[in-house]
Amino acid sequence: MNASAVPSKATIQGSFRSKSTLRTYRTYQKQFAEYCKQLPGVEPEAATPSVCTDFFHHL
Repeated sequence: MNASAVPSKATIQGSFRSKSTLRTYRTYQKQFAEYCKQLPGVEPEAATPSVCTDFFHHL
């Protein structure tokens, strides 16, 4: 998958129609932001794939 084939953030968020799914999605966003605060120099918006993978292993 190339970068032009990756859906936008708005498209991804729009696909979460269920309130419980949206709530889960927001919870992951908050947890990821908190996780990034613990890592020196890592902003959630600029996190690398390895940071994301480490976050899910952390869960």
